[in-house]
Amino acid sequence: MYGIGCVHIALFYTSDGCSPPTWEGRAVNSVSAMLEWKSEGRAEGFAEGMAVGMQEARRSDLLKILRLRFPDIPSDIPTGIRGMKDLDQLSRWLEVALTAPTSEMFRAMAQDADGRANLRR
Repeated sequence: MYGIGCVHIALFYTSDGCSPPTWEGRAVNSVSAMLEWKSEGRAEGFAEGMAVGMQEARRSDLLKILRLRFPDIPSDIPTGIRGMKDLDQLSRWLEVALTAPTSEMFRAMAQDADGRANLRR
């Protein structure tokens, strides 16, 4: 009967049960390699989570500014903002939102700020 440690190791072998698995062209033959990959995965996940969090915060700030400055803002503008995933674009739109005198001027200025603007009618 196999112990718990043997079961865990067996899970990392190829389907034939004899060949050691590979990851990115390297043979997985040590616990340290597996721990290294686990650490790399955590770091990548953390970085992705930070990027998504920054996008959501910028999007939220932009929508709040627009609602405060322009209570009658057309619904397509918030919809376009919610669909934007480019943090730099959201930052440019935030700057425009602080200076535009009207919601229609915001739309025009945002489109001028970047040709990829998704705030068209």
